[in-house]
Amino acid sequence: MKSFDKQRGSTSPIPITPQMQRDMIDMLNSNMFTGLAMTFGAFLGLTFGFDTEAEQSSKIWLFIAMSTVILLRFADGLYWLTRLKGTEYNVRPVKFRFAIGVYLASAVWALYSTLLYSTMNPVELATTMVVLGAMAGGAASVLAPSKVFVFVYTTSLLVPISIRALFDDDRNFVVLGILGLIFCVGILVSALRYHRFFFDTVSLRYKNNRLVEQMQDDRKETAKINAMLRKSNEQLDDANANLEDEVEKRTADIFRLSNRDPLTNLLNRNGLFKQLNTLIAVSYTHLTLPTICSV
Repeated sequence: MKSFDKQRGSTSPIPITPQMQRDMIDMLNSNMFTGLAMTFGAFLGLTFGFDTEAEQSSKIWLFIAMSTVILLRFADGLYWLTRLKGTEYNVRPVKFRFAIGVYLASAVWALYSTLLYSTMNPVELATTMVVLGAMAGGAASVLAPSKVFVFVYTTSLLVPISIRALFDDDRNFVVLGILGLIFCVGILVSALRYHRFFFDTVSLRYKNNRLVEQMQDDRKETAKINAMLRKSNEQLDDANANLEDEVEKRTADIFRLSNRDPLTNLLNRNGLFKQLNTLIAVSYTHLTLPTICSV
């Protein structure tokens, strides 16, 4: 599969449309508020939950840095929620701001585990790795629309502290480092499945929308054709009516020309014979032939 902005290869590739990109950004921003709350709670607990006076100032500075990042991301999320959600906004700047927030948060987490590792006692180290593992696991689903974001955030949380533990003199810490790296790989594999599922869902929605649009276009085209057919039928009915009138008129003209003189409009020889034949037939019916004959 390719990145968040590119289509996943298949036999019938689906182009990533701006609307599909907006759907992905909307999902990321919708999940961001929960992620920010979890990040703040986890960082707050790790900063003030353990008494390490030697490096407490470093913890506080890192906590301030993370709080600033969280506040900026929260403000950006509110802007998306109140101004952009549901509109056809430009995806690029929204995604860029979101990416900056993810990368800054990842950097602070990496600095926390790298700078403070040597001051952690076994309990604090184990707790920190559990918290970071939980945060990385949540990121696999929260950041599922973007494989890049998942990879950067997960590796920043687990890889630095796992590598430090892997080269520690204490064998127990080495085991923690190995478990951290294995857990990181497992999360990344799961994130790929989440991303594939999300992409397929968005693609299916895109196909359904295309199908609905095509059905609407077909209905409009069918209605247009039906209107044309109705108009053609009306024209054909009018033509038939005109043709019948014309036939009747022509028939009347032929009858007139065959029975009357065109100049005087009097009965001609053919018309006179027809008239006499008609009178004779009537006289036979009423027994008045002698009268007619005498006349």
